[in-house]
Amino acid sequence: PGAGYLEMARAASDAATDAATDAATDAATNAASSLLRRVFFLQPLLLDGDVAQLRVVCELNAAEERFEVRSELTEEGASTAHCGGSTGAAPPDDERRRPQPAAVRGSCGAAVSAADLYSAF
Repeated sequence: PGAGYLEMARAASDAATDAATDAATDAATNAASSLLRRVFFLQPLLLDGDVAQLRVVCELNAAEERFEVRSELTEEGASTAHCGGSTGAAPPDDERRRPQPAAVRGSCGAAVSAADLYSAF
């Protein structure tokens, strides 16, 4: 679910960026690219019981550069926030800013197996 929340926020931010651009601009040269920052996962989405009235909504406040993903039960009017954070335009593509795999691997202390990692939790 966490990856889904992030994808919803990114897609909403990209759509808002696309809507704000000049319609005459070639879409291929103006591909939207959003950056999500200070993301908080607040509460998991539990799918138990009747989910027919459940909606998952991503609300984007472009003026404040904020997003929130929440679930709503339409019949009851109840709402639960699941994820939130800041959004904005990503900086132009710059090779110097991209992580270099060799440098990232070199900054890691030691390899850890998935079993050892999860047992630490």
